[in-house]
Amino acid sequence: MPRKLAFLFFIAIILAFCAQTFATTLTFNDNAIFWPEWGNDDGDDDYDDDDYSQTLGVPIFLGGTLELDANKLTSLTFNYTSEKCDDWVSNTWSMLRPGDLFLDLEGDGNWDLVVDLDNDVTAGQTATIYDFSSPIALGDPSAYIIADDIWPIPNDSIREGHPVILDPNAKDGAVALGNVYFDGWDSYAKKKKKDYQSTFYFDEYNGIIQMPGGGLDLGGYSSIILGWTVNCANNVIYEEVDLSSSPSSAVPEPSTFFLLGLGLLALLGIARRKRALVFNRFNK
Repeated sequence: MPRKLAFLFFIAIILAFCAQTFATTLTFNDNAIFWPEWGNDDGDDDYDDDDYSQTLGVPIFLGGTLELDANKLTSLTFNYTSEKCDDWVSNTWSMLRPGDLFLDLEGDGNWDLVVDLDNDVTAGQTATIYDFSSPIALGDPSAYIIADDIWPIPNDSIREGHPVILDPNAKDGAVALGNVYFDGWDSYAKKKKKDYQSTFYFDEYNGIIQMPGGGLDLGGYSSIILGWTVNCANNVIYEEVDLSSSPSSAVPEPSTFFLLGLGLLALLGIARRKRALVFNRFNK
């Protein structure tokens, strides 16, 4: 009986190991002041020159994480905070809206994919991710709507002239790859400094499949550049994440482990049979 229990336990371990997903977490920081080619040489009365100040008020981006399953991007999280807690921050925060998410898969200064958000809301939403056969040039002024055109207070102290969202006309010819769920822009905790985060889900959210195949396939790419900001562009994300540092591409597929498990079970069965034959021989 103990041997049978041990055998069943061994099988359970192998099956559980084979059923694992091979997730990898990659982190990135926020080092950019503005997107390349989008400095504006503008100085505000209340803040230093836009080209030298990483943050103009709120929000303050802290970086974030990418979650990958093998070569599939399953989620992308941005972390942010505020430097102080007062009525000015609270009022400004209430006007913040998320911009579109831009992705450069080639690292060549062109956006290959764009997650097109409803930029008028802060709540969670399902958005479409578009693939551009002719990538959007990073410095093309006709491809974007800039902060000046969507921030609700004219002539306010923001990062003027910086891209925030994709111009709807620039989507001509783009192909919808699937959906991405954005869980929303966090509301401000008045009088209490805290950290916030917003996540884009590429695989599934609450059991609803977003992109076919379990996420955004990044197989064959060595890095990905992320571009994101809010409607005032007071702080922007432009970060390259090294995908070659992910061990996921070197991890065997679950089917490999399944075959390995079957092989081990076969060897165990052979060993048990040999022991039984020897036992029977000496007991005849």
